[in-house]
Amino acid sequence: MAIFRASMLFFGLFFGLISGLNAFAGAPNPCKKTLDPSCQQICQTCADAGYIVGQAKNGDGFWMDCVRPIITSTPEPAKAASTGHTLPVVDGGLIAKCKAADPGFGMGKAPATPH
Repeated sequence: MAIFRASMLFFGLFFGLISGLNAFAGAPNPCKKTLDPSCQQICQTCADAGYIVGQAKNGDGFWMDCVRPIITSTPEPAKAASTGHTLPVVDGGLIAKCKAADPGFGMGKAPATPH
């Protein structure tokens, strides 16, 4: 029984360490399908700031609490501010380039497709 517990502890620590190291490898960018580099950069900024896809109810949602306020130049939602996240500062020129390339970006519409 002691061997079983020791092996379970080892595997738990090992996989915990591996998953913890992944956090330092850079946040995954959920906007991989976006074609425009300026929109990609905005996405990466939100991912690096710790916003997570599917977490809008918690106030740290990727799209609702970070991308959309950046694209629309609106303040961070109150719920997001209460989580301790600070809306990342993004250059206005980068936002304009993204909007020009994909007017619906961050607004719940499909990304622009090449013609």
